[in-house]
Amino acid sequence: MSAAWQRDRRLWLTCLVAAILVVSVLACAPPAKDSTATDQKVEVEASAATSWREVDPPVGSYSMAPNLVAAGEELYASWIERFESSAGETRHRLMMATLSDEGWSAPATIAEGGDFFANWADLPAIAVAEDGTLYAHWLAKTDEATYAYSIFLARSIDGGET
Repeated sequence: MSAAWQRDRRLWLTCLVAAILVVSVLACAPPAKDSTATDQKVEVEASAATSWREVDPPVGSYSMAPNLVAAGEELYASWIERFESSAGETRHRLMMATLSDEGWSAPATIAEGGDFFANWADLPAIAVAEDGTLYAHWLAKTDEATYAYSIFLARSIDGGET
């Protein structure tokens, strides 16, 4: 084992132990008393406006890394789809759609490439500015090394049309 690997392992283990201690302390601490809180129960009546309905998202068969963001009355979904190009190489697309009362919009492609760093832990996302501008980010490889990747950003000022 190299000295650098052992140092990184010790640092990682130290951080893990510290995180466990913090969580343990927070879990054992008594809840803060809110002077305005009461012990009264509030009953909520169910109505048609609060009923749930299933709305399947417009994702493909080889999709991963789903993410949702709410902005005003809009709900945005983003995800990555894996596909094979016409040349037979594996590629990925960052996709998005919006949900309205009528259902999901047609999916739109934000970015596409053969260099996406796609895994279970790193989710691309969409953010919506006050003026409606959409921002999306994702990771893509920048070199052959395992963890050589960068964050890429896209912006749309027309609701994701372009």
